[in-house]
Amino acid sequence: MRWAEQRYIVRHGQDPFDLYFHNQPEGPVVSPRPITRDGTIDPELGPVLRLAYPPWTYALGSLIWWPPWPQVCWWASLLDLLGLVLIAGWADRTGWRASWSEGVVVALISLACSNYFTVLLTGQLAIVILAFLVAALLLDQAGKDGFSGAMLGMAMIKPTMALPFFLIPLVRGRWASLAVGAAAVGLSTAAVWARTGVSPLKCSSR
Repeated sequence: MRWAEQRYIVRHGQDPFDLYFHNQPEGPVVSPRPITRDGTIDPELGPVLRLAYPPWTYALGSLIWWPPWPQVCWWASLLDLLGLVLIAGWADRTGWRASWSEGVVVALISLACSNYFTVLLTGQLAIVILAFLVAALLLDQAGKDGFSGAMLGMAMIKPTMALPFFLIPLVRGRWASLAVGAAAVGLSTAAVWARTGVSPLKCSSR
């Protein structure tokens, strides 16, 4: 999650797309829709130089990456490390069905991903999102449908990773899980809409 874009919404109620189209290094670019709000740059946050995530991701992300800069960098690293612990623990538990040694091997395999280093180095989202998905699976197996749905909803911070996993409760008939996950997305979208004054339909049509 791009911390600065979240802060523009929470602190100023500004639409990141307005900021993007107003403040490219080569000058303003043509927007596919009229600029709806103030495109003034906050010197503390800097310009928005890349296109934004869907609207609901900012509200969900603000619940996780809430500390100020630069403390949020350390907080994000801590969350990543905790996420790796959860992922490795789940893998170990899965391998234990065969033997304890298989559990150790599966846990080590789950951590043997070079992309994890890139995520830790650059503050990307993949580890935290994967941890949310693992938590959703474990809660589903424990029969905690509502909590599982909440984890799916939080994972929708990165919909390209999380959206396919909604097929699991759909196929299994976990309607409460689906409802909670969808509600998390819907309420977060409404919160960003209320704060920025930009309809989610306009966001999706950019």
